[in-house]
Amino acid sequence: MQLEDDSPTSEAIEILRRQRGTQVVAVVTSPESANDLRRQAGVDLLAFPVGSNRTRGGNSEAIAALEGLDRPIDLLYLNGWSTTTAGYKEQHHSAYQAARDKLHEQSLVLIDGTDVDHGGKGTLVVTEALADGFRILGWGRATLLGKSGCPEYSICSPDSIPPVPEKATFEDAVRAHQNGRTWEAEQIYRHLLRNQPAHAGAMHLLGVVCQQLGQVETARELISRAIESDPTKAIYFNNYGATLQMLGRYAEAIACFHRALQIKPQYADAYSNLGLVLGLLGHRPLAAESFQMALQVEPFHRDTLERFARFLLHNNKKNEAVQLYRHAVEMNPDPLLAVKFADLLASAEDLEGAEAQYLWAIERAPDLPAASFRLGVFYHDHDRTAEGRARMETAVRRQPDKPLWRLKSLSSCPAVFRSTEEIDEFRMALCDVLDEFCENPPPAEWDELSAVAAFPNLSYSYHGRNNRPLKERFARYYQHYFQAQPEPPGSGLCGRWRIGVVVTARHEGVFLRCMTGILQQLDCRRFEIVILASSDIVDILQKRIGRSDFKYVGFPNALPEAVRTIRDTRCDLIYHWEICSDSLNYFLPFARLAPRQCTSHGCQVTSGNPAVDYFFTSDLMEKPEAQEHYAERLWRSRTLLMCQDRLSAPSPVSRAHFGLSDNHNLYVCFQNPMKVHPEFDPLLGEILRSDRNGRVVLLAGRFEHPAKLLRGRFSDTIPDVANQIEFLPWQSFEDYCRLLQLADVVLDPIHFGAGSSSYDVFSFNQPTVTLPGEFIVGRVAYAFYRKMGFEDLVAVSREDYVQKALRLGTDTGHRAAMRAKLASVSDIIFNDVDAVREHERFFEEILTSKT
Repeated sequence: MQLEDDSPTSEAIEILRRQRGTQVVAVVTSPESANDLRRQAGVDLLAFPVGSNRTRGGNSEAIAALEGLDRPIDLLYLNGWSTTTAGYKEQHHSAYQAARDKLHEQSLVLIDGTDVDHGGKGTLVVTEALADGFRILGWGRATLLGKSGCPEYSICSPDSIPPVPEKATFEDAVRAHQNGRTWEAEQIYRHLLRNQPAHAGAMHLLGVVCQQLGQVETARELISRAIESDPTKAIYFNNYGATLQMLGRYAEAIACFHRALQIKPQYADAYSNLGLVLGLLGHRPLAAESFQMALQVEPFHRDTLERFARFLLHNNKKNEAVQLYRHAVEMNPDPLLAVKFADLLASAEDLEGAEAQYLWAIERAPDLPAASFRLGVFYHDHDRTAEGRARMETAVRRQPDKPLWRLKSLSSCPAVFRSTEEIDEFRMALCDVLDEFCENPPPAEWDELSAVAAFPNLSYSYHGRNNRPLKERFARYYQHYFQAQPEPPGSGLCGRWRIGVVVTARHEGVFLRCMTGILQQLDCRRFEIVILASSDIVDILQKRIGRSDFKYVGFPNALPEAVRTIRDTRCDLIYHWEICSDSLNYFLPFARLAPRQCTSHGCQVTSGNPAVDYFFTSDLMEKPEAQEHYAERLWRSRTLLMCQDRLSAPSPVSRAHFGLSDNHNLYVCFQNPMKVHPEFDPLLGEILRSDRNGRVVLLAGRFEHPAKLLRGRFSDTIPDVANQIEFLPWQSFEDYCRLLQLADVVLDPIHFGAGSSSYDVFSFNQPTVTLPGEFIVGRVAYAFYRKMGFEDLVAVSREDYVQKALRLGTDTGHRAAMRAKLASVSDIIFNDVDAVREHERFFEEILTSKT
């Protein structure tokens, strides 16, 4: 906090000095604010770290110190830290309760942040202070309260909410609530309940406010009491069911929705909520029927349209989902509805349709920043980064109170860089932005963090740079939103450990490929395994893994509910196999879901997250000094990390099947174009200049834009041989394997090479040239060669890389010898049961470790 001449804190100090002279005793609940106040205002004060972002668990210590204070307090300044508005409220409230007996007639109470966030951070204290005889002297960014002897004073901004009149009615509260003035509504509800404790309406809607603020258990209690007071209201049962659903109490929630529909048969909200819960439980026909009933009652019910469309999409009914929304938008041309439809089309991979809907929404409502932002995210997600950033910047200009939008825009990584200098400039600029955000973290709720998804891009790993400093900056910024989490208790099992493995939607394919062989052979006499997965992929995982002795627990794709569900499994260890591939798996580890948390190669490189304790890696991959690249503690396996079968060869085809000539030497690179680092261009140039009969073959990737950018870069960096580089479209897995068998040389790109695809290459004994990099992402093929005891094709320099590739490409005898040698040694990398045993050893050692 930087004190300014006209800040509410300075004004409060001046009021107190006029009343009491130069000696002013202030109690400040944030050490950071205390230091500034002491230095700039020159007052006597005590600082207690209530909810400090630097003091975990500081709240109880601070309250104890306040209760033991032996002097009166002139100024109580409440300015703590928390992850949520609810957390702020509880911290401020407990501090106020502890300080109450030390406040006197001349005391002032200054509460920071009462005009920000959903509901305002200090509302609970304001309500109690008013009941204790304080009055509002000023209202704005902070609320200043005093009892007597204080001059009239106002720090109200023009758009500040005025104090609620003492005679405010229930109807006033409802109007405030409907208009988004939750602060005011909550205060009136509480005021009404003090005077009329059995007021069912106020009790119910106060519960709704609490639900909106994330105080789900408090909401459940309030709405339950409202039902006891008046069991005739369908809306009470509906909202009670929604609260129970958030708590994971699905059977009770369903009963509540049925009761709401008995009272009010034509109730779209209840049908929609019922469909959602039935879908989560896997009752697909009943869920579909409930959604259809909701739309019969209210054809354009937004929640139902979104939920039902997602439900259809997840059940492989893409056409029905698209048709549902298309009809709704045609009948009700609402720009917000069109944005939702565009989001659905994007997830269904109808890219042209999605773009058209976003653009239509922007054209119809140019002052709707959310449409521009969502289009920007869409472009970013499909590797059109420059267009995406421009759209997001437009949204930020129109709605500057969305700092996370700005961070999303500035952290968007170009799909293809033109030079190493561009990479370094981007990373340096991003570090500066993150430092700025860390210094003044804007308020945000978990749902907003997850929805905006401004987290480290996976493509940062393609840059050939140490990602630890960059990822730690992201983590430093986000971790303060998760500081108030309870300590996870663990399972309490005797003689076994409960291990949860987290998998999020749309990443089940790579997870199953890399982990099925491990999980199927894991010895569960020592471990109880719980597969924790997004609800819509649980069935897929259960069928593919096939272990009936595993538990499978589905969680919603909303961050608060996912945290609650996973924590309730009471695991001793959570294995976040993949971190950073989506917003949910990025943010989940911050909530400390088990006493021990770990990650591995699915994360590619360090998570940067201080709540992740261990990184499971391979000694075959890492350099001796690799620990400095990780925020986690490294645990090094003695073998590779997966247990894979050798692939069977598909039916052969000729090169003509891919439009390639039999007369060329094919140097094939199977990696995503975004992984082709600018420093790889000169190596390709040297190979092609030395072998004019050579052709480099690249796959264009799922989206065409990166390949287009890469072609343009080649035209600048190696223009004399750019015509010897051919891009093939994205291939089916079968054709990818066929192409692999047709290659003369497989080129492993520098800095970020092959990962699990090394199993594909060596399944067919295809010689691969690799140059080990500094970090794990550039050392996987090298690790395979080390495991096989065959390092003939491991280059020691860039010049050596070129020479090894050329010899393979032009010397058919040497190529045949390398293939024969690979065939004699490659069996050792397949069906590697040692990898299973190393996982068991890893789990046991870190779970029995005392640190």
